[in-house]
Amino acid sequence: RLGGKSTRYDDPVPFHLFPSRTDVKQESVRSSTGSVHETLASFVREQKSKQLSWKQQLELFLEVPASSDAAFVFCWVMFVLILVSVGVTLMEDVLVGYYGFARSTFEALDIFFTVVFTLEVFLRFLSMPKYSQFFLT
Repeated sequence: RLGGKSTRYDDPVPFHLFPSRTDVKQESVRSSTGSVHETLASFVREQKSKQLSWKQQLELFLEVPASSDAAFVFCWVMFVLILVSVGVTLMEDVLVGYYGFARSTFEALDIFFTVVFTLEVFLRFLSMPKYSQFFLT
């Protein structure tokens, strides 16, 4: 409980990214005025290029959309790509059979989505502090 209000926090935040855990504690980061991601984003902007390695910056980019405008856009682009991929997959037979779309169009889209999602998984793998954690979490 913080500030007399009960809080529920299920969103994983990569606290291991910060060099000194005494500077940023989970309880001090949670505030009733702003989200954890906004608070972390402001902290990261202050310390970004000084103390975070490229792996830590990449993980922050991928895991905390509020860490930068680019991370926010990336998050939404991936969300839209997932929805479009599912929609294309569901509608493929209908559009090819009934409306006469070329199957090669859907094969090209399938390859595109596979490459994009594979690159994202590869980037997430690269950003892990320990590669074994990628398969365990």
